[in-house]
Amino acid sequence: MPRLPALIRDYADRAVPDRLRSARSVRIRQVGEMLLKPGASPRRFEATEEFATRRVAFAWRARFPLLGPLALHVTDRYDGEDGLLEVRLLGIPVQRRRGPELARGEAVRYLAEIAWAPQTILANPQLDWRELGERRVEVATRVRGERIAVRLIFNEAGEIARTEAERPRAEAENAVTPWIGTFGDYRYFDGARLPTHGEVAWQLPDGPDALAVAELERAVLAEGGVVLSYGQFYGPGTYNADAVPAEPHVQIDRAAERTVQLLDSPSGVVVITD
Repeated sequence: MPRLPALIRDYADRAVPDRLRSARSVRIRQVGEMLLKPGASPRRFEATEEFATRRVAFAWRARFPLLGPLALHVTDRYDGEDGLLEVRLLGIPVQRRRGPELARGEAVRYLAEIAWAPQTILANPQLDWRELGERRVEVATRVRGERIAVRLIFNEAGEIARTEAERPRAEAENAVTPWIGTFGDYRYFDGARLPTHGEVAWQLPDGPDALAVAELERAVLAEGGVVLSYGQFYGPGTYNADAVPAEPHVQIDRAAERTVQLLDSPSGVVVITD
């Protein structure tokens, strides 16, 4: 096994008791909601997910209720070489995806969800670790010779609080898109410390919200105003209170100071980052 950065080693030591470290797989149950496409209402689901701990492989099987006993059954899995995304209705496949882009995306998912199967940190020889700085670690693996990586960001308690990656998005012709996850509310389950809440989302550049912002910016500039564009905020009172997000970013106090300084600036667009 490669040497682990101290940050991730300490996390695994706290999260996994000795008697659970030999497990070959981890299975969890999930209840949640998912947006199947932008602008749609979220759909409730129940799922089980099983992670292999000694190789990069997982299987996610979910049920999305539709009406009465009618439901969509979704399988999302990666077997170490190939990925599969399949949707069935009444036992009939209505959607099925495979291919190299999907395989890369599934490997990203495995790495990003490592907080739910911390045994993999200690047992999986296919993982490569690199310390990026204070509270930041990169975990990587290879898919058909290509290096796939996810950044893990830790909070002050030493828990994985956020994941950052670039993942092919099938709905956008496999355009590589930022994919962000957040984890929290850690609790003990049979001695293992796991997050009980998690969210993942694509960071999309377009859509109704982005178009509205663009129109507002045009209106401000037309009136001789100043458009201020900020990096991701971090610091006390922000969403990233306990970790520095990926660039571009700006500390909240610095952002406030620069905003005041720019109130009387000539018309134009100013980007505020560290």
